[in-house]
Amino acid sequence: MAEINYKQFDQYLNDPARKDFAPVYLIFGEPFLYEKALESLLNKMFPDENRSLCYETVDADHGNIQEALERVNTFSLLGERKVISLCHSRVFYEKKNSGAMLEKAKAAVFEEDLQKASGFFMEYLGINSLTLTDFQSADPLVLLNLSEADGGDWIHDLIAHCLENNLSPPSGSSVAERLEKNLEKGFPSSNHLLITTDHVDKRRALYSVIKEKGLCVDCSVPKGERKADKDSQNAVLQEQLAEILSRNGKKMDGRAIAAMLEMTGFDLHVLGGNVEKLISFVGDRKQITIEDVHHLLNRTKIDPIFEITNAVADRNAQKSIYYAHLLMANEIHPLQILGAMINQVRKLMIYQSISPALKQRGWTKGMSFPEFKRTILPVIQDLDVVLLNELVQWEHQLNPVEENAGNKGKKKTPKPKPSTEAIVAKNPNNPFPIYQSMIKAENFTREDLKSGIKALYDADRLLKSTNLHPKLVLEKAIITLCGVHVQ
Repeated sequence: MAEINYKQFDQYLNDPARKDFAPVYLIFGEPFLYEKALESLLNKMFPDENRSLCYETVDADHGNIQEALERVNTFSLLGERKVISLCHSRVFYEKKNSGAMLEKAKAAVFEEDLQKASGFFMEYLGINSLTLTDFQSADPLVLLNLSEADGGDWIHDLIAHCLENNLSPPSGSSVAERLEKNLEKGFPSSNHLLITTDHVDKRRALYSVIKEKGLCVDCSVPKGERKADKDSQNAVLQEQLAEILSRNGKKMDGRAIAAMLEMTGFDLHVLGGNVEKLISFVGDRKQITIEDVHHLLNRTKIDPIFEITNAVADRNAQKSIYYAHLLMANEIHPLQILGAMINQVRKLMIYQSISPALKQRGWTKGMSFPEFKRTILPVIQDLDVVLLNELVQWEHQLNPVEENAGNKGKKKTPKPKPSTEAIVAKNPNNPFPIYQSMIKAENFTREDLKSGIKALYDADRLLKSTNLHPKLVLEKAIITLCGVHVQ
């Protein structure tokens, strides 16, 4: 049939000249856009009837293409239209881009979704002609071409999960071939296969067959950093924003839009969620202002800053490196990432410095929160008072207050205010973060933190004065800080 852009899809669906639906649809590109296009197609296919009786989904994370083909080749018991969706398919992935699947598997492990992770991992093994038995005689890091920083417990946990569940990878070469043969042969006339994916290779024979037998809907958005790519991303964001606002009878001025887009970055799912939050927040008011945006929304674009500081405090080099990569991919400057880690280590040094005094009063890492609140928090508050008094004295010694005696016309020099950066219980009414920070500080010795802060300051110097790749500089600093040995 043809290939069209997603912007033309509604016109295609509403074209009175279209007699029926294609036997196969390939909707690919940006996940938010292809999910939206898929929903529009399903609404058109099932305008009045209950789609649950005639529509089935096979998610590539938990199913496979063979299962989808078996279903789409089975006649409907009701004798009506039958539609099968193969969602988030990886049928176009090849060896050269299969690394993305391994990254997705890794991310899913960190999200504690081993079922999802195993789906990505099995696909990766199939494409690369590997099996689980290969790992019995070889190091996973070597087989998967992972560095020591990229590897770790996550890959061993994932392999163990796959072995325990008797999973086996599909044959990478035969998957696309089976789909091609089925398309050439054809499905029952009332059956339709819908495929969604974030990646296609238009040079592949499979793409040509789908384009010939059905319809390809391109939902791609450039991912690059060039001005043209950024302009395309911004246009898509503006387009989706305008659609949601119009549907709900709301308006946003340019400043509010700019602030929200800067906070969210190019993430259409996050954008949609944020706009819905703002619409609920303003209620009957028609205009959404920049004040509403600042009041309600978090900086979702840099949420991983919180994650990386948490990972550093946990001494988890693997997670710290993962979030450092994620932040740089989202255009966060390496010095900003480094600054967040330095601030975290300085805080840990403060908490670690009071640990000996607290241990004399019964503090241990395994202490319960109620016990901490009852016995340890008052001690911390007392230590804060002592420290604050010392800081006041130091400030007076460094900056003596002029009495200005006999000079009534002159104002007195204001008393110096000591820094409260070293105060632990700044908000004693919310002690749980203090409790958590004390636990994390126990992951380090004083010497660990001293060598860690030195590594971070060395990284700061290297980033500012050399041409070394920022990714490598941050990785080495993280590994030194978190205690992983590096050759």
